[in-house]
Amino acid sequence: DARAVEPLIHLLRDKDDKMRAAVVRALNKIGDTRAIDPLASVLHDTTWDVRRAAIESLARFKDARTVRPLLECLKDKDRDVRLAAVETLGKIGDASAIEALVTALTDESNLIRDAAAIALKRTDSHWERTPGAKAAILPLEKAQKSTEYWVRTSATGILAKIQPNAESQPVTDLTTFANPAYLKRLAATQALVTALKHLDRDIRQAAAEALGQ
Repeated sequence: DARAVEPLIHLLRDKDDKMRAAVVRALNKIGDTRAIDPLASVLHDTTWDVRRAAIESLARFKDARTVRPLLECLKDKDRDVRLAAVETLGKIGDASAIEALVTALTDESNLIRDAAAIALKRTDSHWERTPGAKAAILPLEKAQKSTEYWVRTSATGILAKIQPNAESQPVTDLTTFANPAYLKRLAATQALVTALKHLDRDIRQAAAEALGQ
């Protein structure tokens, strides 16, 4: 009943986190657009479950006004919150989220990398040609220096897709960024290409033979 919307919105400030989460889910079921802005304000809630519920509720409305606050959720410390944000942005399909979604392809979680790949395809099937993808080049280059293996290799693979004329080989399937076997092969190839410049001739020769194999 739409008459419940205003009282529920008031309860979004309740001290009990379980109550706030229940209110968010109730507003989601009602689906009244008056709840959009109040739900967006809950994205900064101190409890991760409330934040995630708010994100999932905003997915129902697919309102472009929620894109900016959702982008902030991609930096959330909780994996489930980041995952919900990626999935919701994919459902909204706003091009202004492409840069952040491309960067999300380097997330430490393979679930989020996979979700970001799907979200990008939904937003623009040729996302790698968009200004948003180009704007993500600098963050991707920074990610290549990460101490996390999957972050480094994912960033390199994405850059190869955005910059097909670069030294790294382009890839044709975005879902491979979440594939451990692909990332291991990419890392091995990069190591061998680097070894081609080694001062020791035997190492250069071994690297060349390994690349041929």
